[in-house]
Amino acid sequence: MTLRILLTNTHRSWNGETASIELIARGLEARGCSVHLASKRSSELNKRLEGSRVQIVELELSRHPLKFCSDLHKMRGLIKRIDPDIVHCHSSRDSWVCAANARLSTQRALRVRTKHNLKRIRSGRLNRFLYQHALHAIIAPSPMVLDHLCDSPVTRSVPKKLVHYGINLERFKDSASARSQARQELLREFPSAIDPLIAVYFSRLSSRKQPERAVEAILEIAAQGTGRPIVLALAGNLDGPTARRCIQLAADHPHISFLGFQNDAPRILAGADVFLLPSLNEAFGLAAIEAMACGTVPILPRSGSFPRMLDGSQGGVLYDSEDQVKGISAALERLSRNANELTARSDAARERASQFDAERMVDGTLSYYQELLAGRAHEHPR
Repeated sequence: MTLRILLTNTHRSWNGETASIELIARGLEARGCSVHLASKRSSELNKRLEGSRVQIVELELSRHPLKFCSDLHKMRGLIKRIDPDIVHCHSSRDSWVCAANARLSTQRALRVRTKHNLKRIRSGRLNRFLYQHALHAIIAPSPMVLDHLCDSPVTRSVPKKLVHYGINLERFKDSASARSQARQELLREFPSAIDPLIAVYFSRLSSRKQPERAVEAILEIAAQGTGRPIVLALAGNLDGPTARRCIQLAADHPHISFLGFQNDAPRILAGADVFLLPSLNEAFGLAAIEAMACGTVPILPRSGSFPRMLDGSQGGVLYDSEDQVKGISAALERLSRNANELTARSDAARERASQFDAERMVDGTLSYYQELLAGRAHEHPR
């Protein structure tokens, strides 16, 4: 039987959530499912799925009441037309559109949501209705999110399953020559640095990610003026307040370069020796896995999901998060002095990243769909 799947997306920009939706959509379609995507108008995800057999319907997915009503009408027509077996939501706004449709129709589809973050779920009546009555199940993409769902009184009794995030490993397996070329491209950003250790930050330049700590660590090392030079390239959109603070903090220092938004993650990550992500509350840290797949060693705080993501692997360095700048600086300086350790950790990073293949994520998602459909007569909505 061909499963009919409706996926949803509320983001216009590109991030870890939309990356996972793209991989799931393509993977399900490759496994013979009929896949539709109800997605925010003019989103980056829509552009990347152009040319695939995934059928896209654009919605506003806005908090504005009139646009919500318009989305509700379009979603009802879409669900009636394709009659999906599964509606898989990925955030609050799309979940509410699907929940409202469920109350206003005799929709037979099972409604699943992936909870991509660690935001606290408020225990009000509306959230209890959404999670305990409108949704049939929740997918957790990391053990930390699963713990978060099990601890919340709102979601404790809702069926849930851990399906790890995954990445397209083939996309990050560069040859030695390609890695060398990527390094040369990054070195052009630092003409005054001789044989530097190259660190890269490749994520949103937002306050939650704390990229300022990475900038401060590089400035502190440079101020000491001893040892091998250590440089930092930051890739991310430069139009937000956090980006502006970082640029002001860096003050045109020759060891810090802002690359702006970059689409080609493998090219940037493969050119670096180490990867920095000073975020203290990551639900998973997908960018760190992408870096590891390139053999780029992540330096991460011992906080959030990072310890469990590494799970004892030597493919990354964890530092105490009480003093981020001190922890980052110490790890950078140690690796800059020890080429053998850096090489060993690079090999271990690739090995650990191989455990997070997108194929496993798609198989796990499809398996859970089938499990839910097989037992639907015994489950809620209540």
